[in-house]
Amino acid sequence: MCGFVGLLYKDAGRSVSSRELEPLLAAIRHRGPDDQGIYVDRHFGMTHARLSILDLSPLGRQPMESPDGRLVLAYNGEVYNFQELRRELEATGCRLKSRSDTEVVLNWAGLKEDWLKDLRGMFALALWDRSRQALTLARDPFGIKPLYLYEDGEKFIFSSELAGIRAHPRAKTTLDPIAVSDYLSFRYIPAPRTGFREVRKVSPASSLQLSREGVSPEKRYYEPNFTPLPRRTSGREWEERLYAELKKTVKYLLISDVPVGIFLSGGLDSSALVATASELGQNPLKTFSICGSGEDMYDERPYARLVARKFSTEHHELEFSPGDLRHILEKIVRHLGEPVSDMPSVALFYLSQLAKKEVSVVLSGEGNDEMLAGYGFEKYYFCQKYYSWLDGGPPKIAKKALKSLFPNSYWHLSSAEYLQKFLPSMVKSFSDGGVAKKDLLAEDFYPKGHDSLDLLRRAYAESSGLPFLNRILKAYSGAWLTDDLLARSDRMTMAHGLELRVPYLDHVFADLAGSLPLDQKIGFWKGKLRNRLILRKIMEGKLPEEVLTRPKAGFTLPLRRWARQDLKEYLREAFAEAPYPLKREACLKVLERHWDSPRLFNREVWQILVLILWLRGLESK
Repeated sequence: MCGFVGLLYKDAGRSVSSRELEPLLAAIRHRGPDDQGIYVDRHFGMTHARLSILDLSPLGRQPMESPDGRLVLAYNGEVYNFQELRRELEATGCRLKSRSDTEVVLNWAGLKEDWLKDLRGMFALALWDRSRQALTLARDPFGIKPLYLYEDGEKFIFSSELAGIRAHPRAKTTLDPIAVSDYLSFRYIPAPRTGFREVRKVSPASSLQLSREGVSPEKRYYEPNFTPLPRRTSGREWEERLYAELKKTVKYLLISDVPVGIFLSGGLDSSALVATASELGQNPLKTFSICGSGEDMYDERPYARLVARKFSTEHHELEFSPGDLRHILEKIVRHLGEPVSDMPSVALFYLSQLAKKEVSVVLSGEGNDEMLAGYGFEKYYFCQKYYSWLDGGPPKIAKKALKSLFPNSYWHLSSAEYLQKFLPSMVKSFSDGGVAKKDLLAEDFYPKGHDSLDLLRRAYAESSGLPFLNRILKAYSGAWLTDDLLARSDRMTMAHGLELRVPYLDHVFADLAGSLPLDQKIGFWKGKLRNRLILRKIMEGKLPEEVLTRPKAGFTLPLRRWARQDLKEYLREAFAEAPYPLKREACLKVLERHWDSPRLFNREVWQILVLILWLRGLESK
């Protein structure tokens, strides 16, 4: 895993120099502290910061040129099936000099037109074609690795992080009111927006072409599969098939020339990775857990210790306090690059700092909830059963009777009609907390006429034809997963030069998991309705019973207590000096409600604080 940033001038007479690229490289060097490289071709240039994982020798240095000098690659991530692709290349007579996956990707790109479909892994890449004077930008199927694109009248800048773009002295960025409004609705900025009008995110599973003449439309090469497979297979056969694929995926992800560990929360997903890696002979494993201090913190470490003891891992733990938090928050927001109001970012930052002392690669359990219906999705189990009947066309008299019996409910609606009613519950708007987001933003900045719900309407429209629950899962995986969960996971780990690998989002595994019948994802087991049912059954006898039967528990901070005690003055000062376009009076109103009301406003306070720190950071450029 690494980082890259590059520059393409629209005027062929304008040359890029190594000196011009150096400050851009410095802005992303934390992503690759082991080696750096620069490539320049007249009006084009790019630079790369390397975190050495495979083939630690100089032969893996990037940007890397093809043997004939036609193609040049800067690449961030890992392609897990590079050894199979390497054998296919060698069968054609291709002679490779290194053991790196970078060289395999470079040569594979020159072999066939639809080459991206063959890559199994996580990546963002920039491929320069000297003969065509054109650049290809591409991103992995789920957007695990980030990729940004800036454009103005004279140039394009592409980068693994926004910091690389904003480091250019002539990159002028202006706040995007729609992006800020969407952030206040969703607690992250949905793609393609980034917070700046001039910068966009390259979409997951997509590629585009850049040249002096302009930029092509994005071309998708993959779509996540949530179409249910036929029910001809028994439950036991599904379990065997999914576990075989999980073992294959984890085996791929354990390939490394540097030490590998696992983030172990003590939950089902991370514990299953430990069990699988141990079964594959990865011993001794190094595992890492974290918790905030205080009696009101939900502490998962007892579960993590159970798993660590069972598999004899070399287990490391860390506890942090609000005093630590006050000094590190601005750094966390700076590394995020754009506002992401996700409390686990704090834990992940400290956890990555701890893990980097021992390993350079970690596996983590992100993505399984979206594929196997975690996050409390079991509550939609009966909705799915009901709508399967209702959408099948019950007699009109039945629908009429339902409407008469339950006039204030949604039970008489079709699943498509219900989803339209359900949409507002997915928007975390400030109106729920007594302060509408239009009250938080300056009147001359608030984007009148913009409806954040349109994003979800499009997501559901694109999933028409799928069963009720699958539509919800696909919407989550296409928005929140990429722009919130994966974004903060990448930035917090790479802030410490640590590579994060996510087995559940290997697209081959994810396609199988996402397309499993509903009764394999949710069902009654051990006396209770359970989510991620098939994984629990697979892990029965492998994991402790306490881990198998415990409910999902996300990481939270005791912000209500901290805001009243340890962080009270810090928050008061930050909210009282909130920069434009925030209204200070409205921000303070949210904070006062947090102090005075029995209702919890943790998330609202955190969301505004992250936005304040992000805006303040822009002023300091």
